[in-house]
Order: sequence, then C-alpha cells, then structure tokens
Amino acid sequence: MDKKFREALSEIYEILLYIDQKSFDEIPFEVIFKISENKSKEYDFKIDENEKELGEIIENKISEETKEILAYLYLKYWNKSDDENLQKELVALEETMKLQGIYNIFTLDMESPIIEDRKESNVDEKNNIDNKESNNELVVHNENIFVKIKNIIIKFFKRFGKKD
Repeated sequence: MDKKFREALSEIYEILLYIDQKSFDEIPFEVIFKISENKSKEYDFKIDENEKELGEIIENKISEETKEILAYLYLKYWNKSDDENLQKELVALEETMKLQGIYNIFTLDMESPIIEDRKESNVDEKNNIDNKESNNELVVHNENIFVKIKNIIIKFFKRFGKKD
C-alpha cells in the first residue's frame, strides 16, 4: 500500500475518534480494525481540540485520499438515502479503491487484515496501466463527483459534531 494511503488511514482513524458513537458503531468492527492495523506508524495526525469545526479540518487539513475514504464511509455506512445516483457513486468509489489497492481494507474478510506494500513487477505495471486506461472514464467521473460528496460529508460531520 502506498505511503499516502497509510497516512490517509491515520487521518481517518483520528477523525473516527471525533464522530458520535452511533455513527462510529455503524462501521463494522472489522473495518475499523483494518484501518487501525494499516495506518501509518510514522505519520502522527492529530485534531486540535481548539479547532473551530470538524468541517474546516475536513476542508483544509486532510489529504485528498482521506476525503475519498470519508466519502466512501459516508456512502457505505452513513447514507440512509435510496438515491440511485449516490449508489452509483458508491460503486464508482469502490472501483477506484480497487485500482488503488485499498478496497480490501473496507471488506469484512479478516483473513489478511494487513495490506502489504505493493511490489509491482513489469507485468503488474503493464496490467495497472491497462486497467487505468480502461477505467479512465470512471476515474474522471470520481473526480467530478468528489466535490459533491465532500460537501455531503462536511454537512454530516457538522450535524453530528464531536464524539463525547
């Protein structure tokens, strides 16, 4: 797994400590465990208790990878809408996460909770390039919908506030 995704998982883990208990409990234990096991051991991301709003932290201080994972968590576990467009966005995010090699963290399979760092051979690189080219429309679509999902997440965290 890339360093940037391990750091994103560190940011996600810290953010999860600040959401309300009900929302936290909606994420399966297996997923939270795998986030904890795969987060960066070197990257120390902390939320300052004096921050004005969690929404501002989400907007300004976290990586794009973290925002993508938050969007996924929202669509997968916290979204109660039957909106067909949101379901399509969830599928698109899952496909992107598979390409990035991080989707297994968000499955309930506990056989291998730790995702190894990628060691790609020339064949793997060629396959990744082919996959990226064939899924180019999907990746572009994700970039276009990300702003909308980010706004939904910010509204969600503003509504639920800090976990007591």
